[in-house]
Amino acid sequence: MVDLSALDKNAGMRYNGLGVHPASGRVYINTIKSFALFDQNQIWGFDFAASAEAPAVKYENCTRFPAGFYFPPVRK
Repeated sequence: MVDLSALDKNAGMRYNGLGVHPASGRVYINTIKSFALFDQNQIWGFDFAASAEAPAVKYENCTRFPAGFYFPPVRK
């Protein structure tokens, strides 16, 4: 898909699986620098229809060993 370590030196390893948002189709990936440096982490959101070179969104240092990606149903 994309080499995350080329985009950010702190993306040492992917942690857990990928998630795909059912409505937007955005692909979410979580990375950590290492198990010892887990507090340096990123959540990447890619819209591959727009660009595979840069994430559509990126959140830094928000997680601690996440269990996966969950998308709640849209309320109407």
